[in-house]
Amino acid sequence: MAQWSDLPHDLVVSIAKRLLLLEDFIVFGAVCRSWKSAATKENFTRTHQVPLLLLPEKKGTTLREFYSLKHGKVFKQNMPELVTGKLFYSSLGWLMTQSDKDSEVNLLHPLNHMCIELPDVETFKNLHSKDEHRKLFGDFIVGKFVLSSSPSWTSDYTVMIHSCKRLAICRPGLGDQQWNIIDSSKTNDRLYFDITYYEGKFYAVDYFGEIYVCETEDPKAPAKTRIIVPRLPYELKSPYIIEKLYLVESAGALLLVMCPLETIECFRVFEVPMSDGNWSNSEVKNLGNRSLFLGCNSSFSVEASNYGCKANCIYYTNRPLQRQQGEDMGIFNMEDGKVESYIKESLNFLTPHLWVEPCL
Repeated sequence: MAQWSDLPHDLVVSIAKRLLLLEDFIVFGAVCRSWKSAATKENFTRTHQVPLLLLPEKKGTTLREFYSLKHGKVFKQNMPELVTGKLFYSSLGWLMTQSDKDSEVNLLHPLNHMCIELPDVETFKNLHSKDEHRKLFGDFIVGKFVLSSSPSWTSDYTVMIHSCKRLAICRPGLGDQQWNIIDSSKTNDRLYFDITYYEGKFYAVDYFGEIYVCETEDPKAPAKTRIIVPRLPYELKSPYIIEKLYLVESAGALLLVMCPLETIECFRVFEVPMSDGNWSNSEVKNLGNRSLFLGCNSSFSVEASNYGCKANCIYYTNRPLQRQQGEDMGIFNMEDGKVESYIKESLNFLTPHLWVEPCL
């Protein structure tokens, strides 16, 4: 009887190039060593992929589960690198892992297991008092991380991380051995809510909705922030208490998404007024053929028709103050304000649900 591994390599490559979904491509590469050699990024040319949801870990196994919105089911991937005692964050299909016992952080590709060492965060960590850690993040330091571009395709990329009051960058592909603290000489009382990479620059938003650009281009000059858009006016926030603000690019525009504390049925979206700083008439009522994916560790947008997602909707997870099963995730429809669920999963605050943009 013929063996799968005996198929001609050209035929195996031809099969690989016909696969449409990355999760199918990963399963294809796991069949045998011969097929794995054909499961390379050069043989996977599909650019439009439905985002995957990485589910919380289950004790006693190195298998991690990914929920596919396209198929409406879970597939499993062996990931011994994501062991108990590590936190992780997502950007451009890569994970950043952080040990909760020391200052070790690394970049990890969740599907091909490529690992890149990053400088430890001890220096960054020491900028915060123990009281700040206990009050805001327990023993943990990183709030989010963002990549300027994927390490899969270039060595010239920048990694940014933020905690409650600090931002830092490094360029591991260019040999950085430490984090470059932004505004390191200033007493910083800002409480950052989110960061993103947009049109060649890093941006941050604080608790008041003030937008900062991070000036990091010159590696020989001290990195610093500069306010480019004033705080969101009170009348646009009222009557809600803000639980979370997100920055996310969509169709070439930088959006600010406000998540009120009192209700999940009132996400509000604004286009950041980059040109004049005037928030008047900036509210976005319709996302068109776009879907937003929001989470505490990963936020991005996709074109709904290409990805098979619901248009004019916000897929959210990890709402910080939700405590009931299923309440921390859902799909918010911008047109009618209704919320529907897409998966029922138990909460796990140490290894929360995480959006992953599939890539090789």
